[in-house]
Amino acid sequence: MAKLTLSLGNSLLGEIPLVKETTTIGRNKDNDIVLDNLSASGHHAQVIQTDSKYTVEDLGSTNGTLVNGQKIDRKVLEDNDVIAIGRHELRFIGETERVGKPSDFEKTVFVRMPSASAGPSPASQSRPQNLPPSVVLDLYPPAETKKKEEGEGGLVKILAVVVAVLTAAVVAYISWKKMGH
Repeated sequence: MAKLTLSLGNSLLGEIPLVKETTTIGRNKDNDIVLDNLSASGHHAQVIQTDSKYTVEDLGSTNGTLVNGQKIDRKVLEDNDVIAIGRHELRFIGETERVGKPSDFEKTVFVRMPSASAGPSPASQSRPQNLPPSVVLDLYPPAETKKKEEGEGGLVKILAVVVAVLTAAVVAYISWKKMGH
């Protein structure tokens, strides 16, 4: 399902699935996406779904609507297009899945777990050789580093990484299953 991710600066404010034929955006409370910003008009823009295409349309707003930095009246959206309304950004995430493309594997994260024996880590032993370089996270740093991190919320950082890795693993597994494996 296509969606918009709403952000303000570096803060992700939410994800909005595009389930309606027309999704309205603006400052007024009767919009589907309400932007609490004076640079947004009351009824600023709308996203219209026609078959499998999504189009953003400016509704005669005072400050205009930008897509990827260009002022538009109407534009068919492509995956990862960024709609800017004032200081808010809405990133369009299309319906098509990009399962199995090499660029998906570049984002693979391998987690190195502690090994009872000396020698290569389990992550480097099990890493498929046909994949591009990936990030290896060491969740078990040396004792002196670990003590310092624990004093600065290290355990919370480690748990956040574990949750992110598990989420990525579930998404990868689902994609892999969809490919018929």
